[in-house]
Amino acid sequence: MLSEQRRFLLDYVVREFEDYLGPVSNSWLRNPVKRAILRQFLCGGEYNIADMAVYSWYGQLVLTGLYESKEFLQVDSYAHLLRGASEVHNRPAVKRGRKINRASKSGLMERHTASDFDHLESR
Repeated sequence: MLSEQRRFLLDYVVREFEDYLGPVSNSWLRNPVKRAILRQFLCGGEYNIADMAVYSWYGQLVLTGLYESKEFLQVDSYAHLLRGASEVHNRPAVKRGRKINRASKSGLMERHTASDFDHLESR
């Protein structure tokens, strides 16, 4: 009896989902790669908080091959992902941000004012 109730519940949930969200979800899920290729950034044509939030980990994995991820994930086969990561990576604010807390000559150990970057450029 319990299995019949589960089957009924599962059938009900699936049916309701298909009736309510079926047309939307099917068109949305059909071509995720195609949608990604058409977008400049993660959530559309403008740089936004989603790109900022995920760049710190996916940018390092995709562009620098951190933890030998380029080979394991076969990153080179995802041209749209490389393009998007490169666009974020090459933004002026991201370039400045990557220099903070770096001990190298091209980095800043601490940043207190915007003029700290001016001193960095003159080195």
